[in-house]
Amino acid sequence: MPDTQSKLHQFSLGFSDDGRLCRMVFVDDQARSVECLADFNEFTQFVSRLCDAATEMAKRQTPGPVLDEEPYQGIPVASASFRADPQTGHVQGNLVTDTGDAFTVQLGPSLAALIARDLVLALPTGAAN
Repeated sequence: MPDTQSKLHQFSLGFSDDGRLCRMVFVDDQARSVECLADFNEFTQFVSRLCDAATEMAKRQTPGPVLDEEPYQGIPVASASFRADPQTGHVQGNLVTDTGDAFTVQLGPSLAALIARDLVLALPTGAAN
């Protein structure tokens, strides 16, 4: 039976010279990989969804009433790099905005695996190699 709970082992990200295309490669702990090619708008949406998930997680961990807020508009990402920490299983990385602000991101192994799985399942047919 296939392992449906495999862990994200490595996430690589690269951009074309003109900055219009993004290549993402997800590799699980059993060396299976999925490669995705996206335009910059699709990549920005991906990062925005990660931020939405982080915001929702923070809300769930905060005691007290939830206030109605404006929807989070995302972060204008200029560059990003992520790597798996083999000792903890966490995926760690940095996002740099187009204004030079840097954000550190750390995802637990279970969340990283679920996000990778959901991203792969959401890909249009023919987008993965």
